[in-house]
Amino acid sequence: MRFKVQDSGIGISAEGLSRLFQRFQQADDSTSRRFGGTGLGLVICRQLVEAMGGEIGVSSELGVGTTFEFVLTLPLGVAPVLEDLQPQQQHPHRLKVLCAEDVQTNQIIIQTLLEEMGHEVTLVENGRLAVEALAQQRYDVVLMDGHMPEMDGLEATRAIRAGGLEGLSVLDPQVMIVALTANVTDEHEKQFLAAGMDAFLTKPIEQKALYAVLERAIARLDATQGTSPVHAAAPVNDTRARLRDAVLKSLPDKLVQLDRALQQRHLLELGT
Repeated sequence: MRFKVQDSGIGISAEGLSRLFQRFQQADDSTSRRFGGTGLGLVICRQLVEAMGGEIGVSSELGVGTTFEFVLTLPLGVAPVLEDLQPQQQHPHRLKVLCAEDVQTNQIIIQTLLEEMGHEVTLVENGRLAVEALAQQRYDVVLMDGHMPEMDGLEATRAIRAGGLEGLSVLDPQVMIVALTANVTDEHEKQFLAAGMDAFLTKPIEQKALYAVLERAIARLDATQGTSPVHAAAPVNDTRARLRDAVLKSLPDKLVQLDRALQQRHLLELGT
């Protein structure tokens, strides 16, 4: 299969083409000043294409435009069923949700989905910050990423179930904790449950699966606290626009992460 991307822009000089696929290089030094960028995008493209057994090339003419293309030998696949992203019906309760997630794109996606369902969201970047947040106020449910810096999700969950950390007592050690993970093996599920987690969601987070988990949280609150319904906030119906903006804003950091993962051949990080 041949992939080709062509533009009718300013083109690239022969000198610029010679360093185009080098790390932290751009065709023109003024490009980063005018348009931003890290000079890693094409390097990562080349490494990904080569990892799949292909080769990427470029041709360009000043004042005319540039063409990038590569060829891959790929097996036949089955087209997935595409679902239109529509806001879910709101829950009868407005939950206070704590989300521990260190990747900015994932943070904004999860926050967007939760706010579409009418819930209140607090974001933290690692497990220790999650424990600190739970020591300051009560939450109805915690969404806990498995891999985070400083303190991962498993360690944080064990600390929460034990009542907190030294000098830091959580207000509700039995709060519902849901793992967020790209690892969906039986072994990982056993680890989550053994640490004290109540459920898990696989990445990328599916709207329907998140909705179902929050329904469980509401049912649990009704059973344990006998809470009366609280009307959720009105949904924000620009889901696609918000997700698009979130992805665009996170691209520079994501390129650096991809480059690091490629250099270290860290396949798990590449998958997430």
